[in-house]
Amino acid sequence: MIKKNNLNIQHIVSMCPNREFGGGIVTTVRNLIGRLFNKFDFKLIGVTYENIEVENNTGLKNIEFYPIVKYKLKDIGNRSSLKYGIALFKKKRELDKLKSIFHVHRVDSAFPLLYPFRIKNPVIVHIHGSNTYWKFLGKSWIFRKLHYFMEWLVINRADKVIMVSKKRIK
Repeated sequence: MIKKNNLNIQHIVSMCPNREFGGGIVTTVRNLIGRLFNKFDFKLIGVTYENIEVENNTGLKNIEFYPIVKYKLKDIGNRSSLKYGIALFKKKRELDKLKSIFHVHRVDSAFPLLYPFRIKNPVIVHIHGSNTYWKFLGKSWIFRKLHYFMEWLVINRADKVIMVSKKRIK
């Protein structure tokens, strides 16, 4: 029997375990938890949706899910990222009491944990490929510059940064 470390890992990702959204972030979270489940305790901090019961459907047993914001299905998009970021900021002190490593899968989700004051717990920021570039390609140049500035701020204050694409390294 493998003894678990006395360490908790909080995955902060704007996903709901009872919705089957695909993509690299969801795959990464499932793979990390699946491989390290016997060594660490995990919690998924994410979102839930109106009229959908929260039922952990990650395919992994004993993963605690902590929804911090509720969306309407029609509101998924850029406004939902802002709403999630505000909810994280409001819960910052509560999250800091968890005494965990925070593994954050988006720059806009990491920013509220690091600014204007930083949480005490370690923060690992996982930047997934060039999805940021494609998401903001159609936006104005001012919006893109602000996002890249926010990304630079987060990278410089995070404890560790994981980049899965060499295209994002500048």
